[in-house]
Amino acid sequence: LEIRTWVKQLGASFGAPRPLVDVGPLRECYARKAYTEMVGLMLKPMKLQDISLRVGYVKSGGPAQAPAWVETPRPMPAFGTPAFKQLKLTMYLRKTFVEESSFQVLVMAKSHELSHIVLNSIGHPLNLVEPAVDLTAMYLGFRQAFITPNEFEFEESDTTTRIRPEVLNKLEQMFGRKI
Repeated sequence: LEIRTWVKQLGASFGAPRPLVDVGPLRECYARKAYTEMVGLMLKPMKLQDISLRVGYVKSGGPAQAPAWVETPRPMPAFGTPAFKQLKLTMYLRKTFVEESSFQVLVMAKSHELSHIVLNSIGHPLNLVEPAVDLTAMYLGFRQAFITPNEFEFEESDTTTRIRPEVLNKLEQMFGRKI
């Protein structure tokens, strides 16, 4: 019930779920260990290409046990405003996390942190609800990253043949339409 409520709230804010992001270029960056470039490619589908986002790789500091985090100003300038477009934000990733993570896990973590920026910039009431931030990443086109690793290898046209039926049904229920 809680997840359905969150999905309805996200739908009211964003409209229909965005199409799946093409993961091919992201996978190429991952293979080259071009992790910062990978984040850069994720900005456009999240509609964050107007901001300046640095990526910092850290050995220590930040929230305890957090593999990744983003610092945003409080209050956050409203999405799309001149003040928003002048933002200079930093996404922090622990070096050990990046070095040890699979492609899927990095996409999940990075899309999650970018979703914090989106939610904060629209003043969304779910901006501090971590599972809802994951749902936001899914809603904004990165839902394939939140499926088990073997199921993450599909192309967009293959979704119905590669996703287990129970996972596909759950996604369709969450997003209110055929995936």
